[in-house]
Amino acid sequence: MVIRRKAGGFTLAEILITLVIIGFVGALGIPMLGQTKLKKPVEIKAVHGTMECFYSGGYLWQYEANNGNNKTGKIEQRLDGACYFAAPTANFFVMQAIGAGGGGAVGMIGSNKPWYRNATVEISGNIPVNESFLLSITDKDVPDWVRKEWNKQWNDTSKYVEYELDSPLGASGNGACLPMRLDSYENHYNDCSMECVTDIDNCPEYCITRFAADGGNSGKGARYTVRTKIYFEPDGIQDYISWVANTDETTLKVGDRYITLKPSGTGQDGVIEYSDYIYPPREINGERGEDFQISNYANTYFEMSGLQIFNKQLLNNAQKGGKGCGDSNKAAAPGKIKSTTGDIPYYTESLAIEANFGLAGTPGESVRKVLEKLPKGTLFKLVPAENNSTSSKLYIQDEESGNWQLLMVAQSGSDSYTRIETIPVEKGDLPFPRIYYPDAFRGQTPELLIATGAGYESYINRAYITPGRSGSGSHPIVSKVEGTAVHSINGVITGHEKLDSLSVEDVNSLRCFDTSQPGDGWTAFAPEDRVCGQQWPGDPGAIVIAY
Repeated sequence: MVIRRKAGGFTLAEILITLVIIGFVGALGIPMLGQTKLKKPVEIKAVHGTMECFYSGGYLWQYEANNGNNKTGKIEQRLDGACYFAAPTANFFVMQAIGAGGGGAVGMIGSNKPWYRNATVEISGNIPVNESFLLSITDKDVPDWVRKEWNKQWNDTSKYVEYELDSPLGASGNGACLPMRLDSYENHYNDCSMECVTDIDNCPEYCITRFAADGGNSGKGARYTVRTKIYFEPDGIQDYISWVANTDETTLKVGDRYITLKPSGTGQDGVIEYSDYIYPPREINGERGEDFQISNYANTYFEMSGLQIFNKQLLNNAQKGGKGCGDSNKAAAPGKIKSTTGDIPYYTESLAIEANFGLAGTPGESVRKVLEKLPKGTLFKLVPAENNSTSSKLYIQDEESGNWQLLMVAQSGSDSYTRIETIPVEKGDLPFPRIYYPDAFRGQTPELLIATGAGYESYINRAYITPGRSGSGSHPIVSKVEGTAVHSINGVITGHEKLDSLSVEDVNSLRCFDTSQPGDGWTAFAPEDRVCGQQWPGDPGAIVIAY
């Protein structure tokens, strides 16, 4: 008899063969999985770089460098007046446009050289003696000799500054008014008397009688006139002037000297006494306030130190008290203060030079803008100013239309032209008056922010290119100013200023605004015609994109 196994089962041999196959496949996968786990993560570097569009040697150049595939940088000449830049993948784009610089000493060329000759010029002004005194006398437009010789005017005591102060006035008293019902008039009973019992304010006039007491007048105020010096030394005492004029006090302070006036007395209020036992009502007018007590010595109303009293008087200016049933009283009145001598004038026929010179131009404008995470390939057009007749412009291309849209503009600087001007000269003003020398002759360079990262550098920095720098100026070397200036302050002669000519050694040591020796840039000059600089153009603009 043949025995058969049931359908659906597996033999032991089949099971063993299956396990062997699974184990073999698993063994093949183990090395690959291990390799994947041990493999280092891919390091992704952020891209940083610079794009620079600038003029050099009369040509437009485009320079690009980054820390990736262009570390050494690539520079090429642009012939169409513009540079183009396709944005890479980066988080930030810092864009800066600089306009061209203005020319300096324009017109100072060829036979037109700097020169000077002796001259005089009237210098005058006024120094206020109020709270703006210190601010005014230290102003740069006030000549140095005014500050140095200021205190000499006080040798004449009639020139002392005079101030007039009025004391505050106390308030006057209030008046008192009591309307009452009039029951009868000329022995006739008023038929409206009952009507006025509950509403006296709307009672007819012929049914009312009024009792009134006037408020007292305020006390009279005072006026003091004082005199004082006002000290000023450039390196010493400098008086500060302040004053207060309100209802509480009138106070003047000049340095450590002062005077204070307090208000006159307040008038008392009028009073009407009335009760069941007092009829008719008793009208009591208010007492007048106390007058200001004039004195040379400190009291309740007056205090002073260091000033001279020139005059003092009691004024007839008491404030009227309020009328009982009429005018109201007067509120406290503030004091007053003023200088009766006015501002202090100064004057001189100053030594001066008439000079032919030219200042530096103005630098180009610097404009910055930051953009974040631009789509890769965003296209920019960079058009820097070749000279100051144009401006530097940066465009961005519209993605849909393809048109160029203006993104930013940097204006160019202005030229400074040769001028002939008469300039006052003081000691220390050689080799040229300090109002201009030396800074006004020096060309200025706008600050250019270029991010130079590791592995690449800026060409503009490396080649010392100065976009937007203004042209420098030109001036003569002043070595001799002859004459004597008479100084006057407040009508008092305070000094005579004579400028001595420099020695040959001193003249030879004089330097131009840029520390060079006089004569640089000129083919020939005589010793008396020593000059500095000549017409100098400003530098072209530039546009830089750092990312």
